[in-house]
Amino acid sequence: MSTTTKSASQSPPISLKLPLEQLLWRLQQELLATATTLGYHLYSIWLFTYSDIKTIIVPKTTFGTLCALAAPDSLNTTLGLDQSPPLRYRQPETCELLAEDRMNKPWRTMPSGRMNPAQARKLMFCLYVVAAFISWKIGGLTQCLALMALGFWYNDMGGADHSCIVRNLINGMGYISFAPGATEVAIGSSLLPYNRVGALDCPELLLFWKWVALLITVVITTAHAQDMHDQAGDSVRDRKTVPLVMGDAPARISLMVCTCLWSVVCCLFWEVGAFALVLVGSLAIVVSIRTCALRTAKADKRTFLLWNGWITSVYMLPILKHWF
Repeated sequence: MSTTTKSASQSPPISLKLPLEQLLWRLQQELLATATTLGYHLYSIWLFTYSDIKTIIVPKTTFGTLCALAAPDSLNTTLGLDQSPPLRYRQPETCELLAEDRMNKPWRTMPSGRMNPAQARKLMFCLYVVAAFISWKIGGLTQCLALMALGFWYNDMGGADHSCIVRNLINGMGYISFAPGATEVAIGSSLLPYNRVGALDCPELLLFWKWVALLITVVITTAHAQDMHDQAGDSVRDRKTVPLVMGDAPARISLMVCTCLWSVVCCLFWEVGAFALVLVGSLAIVVSIRTCALRTAKADKRTFLLWNGWITSVYMLPILKHWF
């Protein structure tokens, strides 16, 4: 008994230390796994907003930058708060929306199985908090809250489904909500009249809001350009879009007429020269011809890209007036 105890007490202790090479290998594997997981989730978030690059980020950044370049110094001195545009977030899909996206956009985060609706909703609310906090700290809180309300109306209240008029109205208000925010960032001042008592007496500010009101009308009457290539998925959802309510041909004709009409009206609003008129008019004609002549889903997607190019050229009119 004593011999056993003695031998046990003399046995070498078990080493808990691993060789340096094995520790480095494990650390490398953990870092690689972490980076892979992080990249996976970041790419999932990227897929939520991928389709907004051509419709939101590029046009609205262009709008804000060019309006700031065209703004006189009196506008900057009249206004006073730093602002920032609100973040863009997309509502998580319901079962009906998932069925629609599986047909129209199967690469999106949830149709592709990268995230389920419960996870997406948690992410959405987290982004709401982040967006509101950032907007509160550096400006643009009004636009941020407005977009949250419009998003709730569009998705949760069925604003996108039951009426093509309401759908285009929300789209118009949503599109234009980004424009003042982007302009405020570029100018470094608030465009909202309640910021200063005398702000309504600034003619440049009144001109800006008249321009925004005109752009809201332009977007409301032409926003169904984005619905032309989604008709198959929208019909599955029984969504009341302009081409499904009016019919494909009337919707295309209305888009052609409104695109050309608003091109002329916007050019007259800014009293631009021949160069701007030719630029905007040429893009409007191309969009109109493609809309009526090329009617496949693939062609409609490209036409919608050109529509975004056209609306961006319309945004450029204030600076084109100063340059040409």
